[in-house]
Amino acid sequence: MLRSLTAISRRAIAAAMLLAAAACSDSATEPASAGETPGTPTGTPTGTPTGTPTQSGTAAPANIPGNWVYGVLSMNDYYNVQNGSYVGNGYGTSVLFKFTADGKYEQSIYIEATTYSCHTKVWVYNAGTVKWGASEFRVYPTTGRVRSSDTCNAQFNFDRADDIARKQGDLYSWAFERNASDGKVYLMIGPNGTTENRSSFRRAD
Repeated sequence: MLRSLTAISRRAIAAAMLLAAAACSDSATEPASAGETPGTPTGTPTGTPTGTPTQSGTAAPANIPGNWVYGVLSMNDYYNVQNGSYVGNGYGTSVLFKFTADGKYEQSIYIEATTYSCHTKVWVYNAGTVKWGASEFRVYPTTGRVRSSDTCNAQFNFDRADDIARKQGDLYSWAFERNASDGKVYLMIGPNGTTENRSSFRRAD
């Protein structure tokens, strides 16, 4: 049980850093519809760590400013075998980007995983400036926080400042694309500048 939970926790954290792109093989890949996106904890951490470099943002392209959300849910649900009560979804992820016209951004990533009676939650928050290109953007966080809770492994229970120094200049690709399934236009974002297997973000304004 401990080994299984540890693997899931590590996979969840890794997925958060990669925009939660298919961390589990049983995760859904279509954009979540209204009401399906896993919830995000409230509250915004503040404060700028000492020594964090400051970068000026650039104006966002047209139609970018606003809130954009991506979410997936596992195809598996867990129930108590003794009383039939619902335990939780096997895996859920939501990612929220907020972009402003003057080159600022916020990013919240929330991951929740359930394995039998063990429940893991990870929340990552970053905010700072963003430099836009025609098909890519780079982020320069000036504040960040990571919160984690685990009902079976105490070492994954923490609330601490994120290591934003290593995220300076992180590269993402972006493009607007129409989804062939529903005909809607999504903001496609890929980590590390990749244009393959990008995540579909819908407006959440």
